[in-house]
Amino acid sequence: MTVKLVYRGKEYDVQEGMTVRDAIKKVGLQPETILAVHGGKLLTDDTILKSDMKTIKLVAVISGGSPLPCSRSLRTGEGWGEGVQ
Repeated sequence: MTVKLVYRGKEYDVQEGMTVRDAIKKVGLQPETILAVHGGKLLTDDTILKSDMKTIKLVAVISGGSPLPCSRSLRTGEGWGEGVQ
């Protein structure tokens, strides 16, 4: 039997019995950038896909922020230009 992976509107069918990580790789995605969710619960990379898992939702991991630690205040503007060269 197959399990359906859904990512950004696209659907992929993979065979049951493989791990979440292997299934994500098989459809050409990078496992380090994807979270898998089934029934509202997060699945670990080593979870084995089973036939009762009809659909697995894949969610992109997104992060952001400054590459440098800083103590600047957006409200007062204090600290701007200090300590960064």
